[in-house]
Amino acid sequence: MGPTAAELIEYLRTLPGTTRVVMEPCTIWEPLYDALEEEGVETVLTNPLRTRLIADATIKTDRVDAEALATLLRLRAIPRIYVPEEETRTLRHLVRERYFYGREASSVLNRTYAQLIRRGIEYPDRVLRTVAGRRKIRALGLPDVSRAIPFVWTKDAESILRKVRKIQRLSVTAH
Repeated sequence: MGPTAAELIEYLRTLPGTTRVVMEPCTIWEPLYDALEEEGVETVLTNPLRTRLIADATIKTDRVDAEALATLLRLRAIPRIYVPEEETRTLRHLVRERYFYGREASSVLNRTYAQLIRRGIEYPDRVLRTVAGRRKIRALGLPDVSRAIPFVWTKDAESILRKVRKIQRLSVTAH
């Protein structure tokens, strides 16, 4: 996974002269970026799709990419990405999570409704969104539907919907 922010800063302190860092966004860019900025290190976040020197390279290794990024940084030719304030990043994460969990919940519902349709079972609209509705469907005794409801729906979808509701509350309070 690489160094922690503290390990990276400790290493950078051993280097002579002014330290500048260029990095491509990845899963853990934010804590590293924030720690480097807090330490006073000039930190540039770059878009790998816009860094043509690397994108066109025939040999793709981390070392080759790092050397190319360092060269572009020295030449001040690195395409920068806008880095929003932490509050904006937090809101963006909330939106992404809400979108992700909303899609997950829809997927679980759609799979279960498809099983009912496949068997020709008519059901009231939104039946799986209530405890009583899920009980009625379970009472039909259909093995694949009954397995889907407690296994997929109760564990995954209910926790997903709780997360969606929590994210919605957080996003409302953030504004």
